[in-house]
Amino acid sequence: MTVATAPDILRSAGLTAVVEDTWNLTPLGEFPAAAPVIVWHHDASPVGPSPGALDWIKNAYRAQDPSAQFWVDTAGVWHCIGKGLAWHAGKVLPGMPGNHQAVGIETDHTVGEEWPDELLDSLRKGTAALLKEWGHSPQQGLWFHKQICDPPGRKSDPDGLDIDQERDAVQRLMFPPVVSPSTPSSPSTDPTAPEADVTPDQIKSAVVAALASPSGQQAIKVAVDARLEAQFGNAEDPKSLLNRGFGRRVRAEVRAALRDFLGGKK
Repeated sequence: MTVATAPDILRSAGLTAVVEDTWNLTPLGEFPAAAPVIVWHHDASPVGPSPGALDWIKNAYRAQDPSAQFWVDTAGVWHCIGKGLAWHAGKVLPGMPGNHQAVGIETDHTVGEEWPDELLDSLRKGTAALLKEWGHSPQQGLWFHKQICDPPGRKSDPDGLDIDQERDAVQRLMFPPVVSPSTPSSPSTDPTAPEADVTPDQIKSAVVAALASPSGQQAIKVAVDARLEAQFGNAEDPKSLLNRGFGRRVRAEVRAALRDFLGGKK
């Protein structure tokens, strides 16, 4: 799990990722975190497609000036600028992720501009794929520049987006909800309605799938740490299954299944 694997992760998610000629350069040194978090930015370029921004950000990366590791254009194409450290965050508030903990994703966007559907959809999908591979929930792993900057108000990017809404959107992509025969297609308004059943075999199958994947151990850790409020996801996805808030009884079954398959570890 390193920044260097990002192009392959993005392509595996069905996205177009262009590896620029600066990608393997590390003018400021290697990125220090094995599993970085993500900060979204906008580049304040003119309204509409601004292809010239790509050369600007690549040149800035080479020159050790403020830049970022990625740039997403209005068509949703990911341009992989550099796998090394980049000055994208500036001064951040105490406890917030900075340049040594987070990669920066610049976007072809500016203040007051409508977000192109292709750009925003690709940004969300790519962020979901990277966070899933790097072992972070959106609540832990997705941040806005305007949210982390010090002093507050110093930055406005990404303009027009709400962090809670975007984290929810990324969460749904990481753990897509499914409708099963025992689950109504629309949420019940009856507060006494019973929880949807999740069988121990489903839970154990999810754990087996997790252990069979290269990042299974990390997947299980993230699942247990994730919010209980998350919606029920695909039973074949261990993080989706374990991430749903389906009550103490099923949570206990999850823990029991984990102990079985992890040889007694909790």
